[in-house]
Amino acid sequence: MKGLEELHCEVSSWDKVFSTTILALLRDSATLTVFDVIAPRIQNAHSVLLVRALGANSTLRDLTLSSSDVAVEPELFVAFMSSTVTLKRLKVVGNRCAVEYDMLKRIFLGMLKNSTVSSLEAHELCVHKANVKLGAKMLAQNKVLRSFSLLHCSYVSFNMSREEITAARDSINAS
Repeated sequence: MKGLEELHCEVSSWDKVFSTTILALLRDSATLTVFDVIAPRIQNAHSVLLVRALGANSTLRDLTLSSSDVAVEPELFVAFMSSTVTLKRLKVVGNRCAVEYDMLKRIFLGMLKNSTVSSLEAHELCVHKANVKLGAKMLAQNKVLRSFSLLHCSYVSFNMSREEITAARDSINAS
């Protein structure tokens, strides 16, 4: 697979062999420019290894990953976002089974330190007042972002309990 440029894969779980293979491809490929791997229920250890492998890849232009990969080690994700010089498109897909309050905050913090991403997409994430303010700051300061999409995201209020937010999200997903 020396010439592999794009990898697209959506799985519900990873085993050790699959993880080792995917991570080796990401880490060692000199031609991989598109990494579109969504695995919302992988083990935390695999997510950490995935984000570390992202930092080792110097050819990636287009990245799609699950919000769970960002959530496990947000500092690693922000460090990756601040160090990448090739990434142009970032897409983060939320997990319908989990309410992740701070996911957009983590993405926006990464974008504040990034100077290459021109397209940002967030799917099925929670939007609330605090991350809207941070998003506005990111949009005001970012000089390269040309496309920004929030798709199927839920607005949550801090006056709601976690159970109320989960119930509201479940009712949205059911419709």
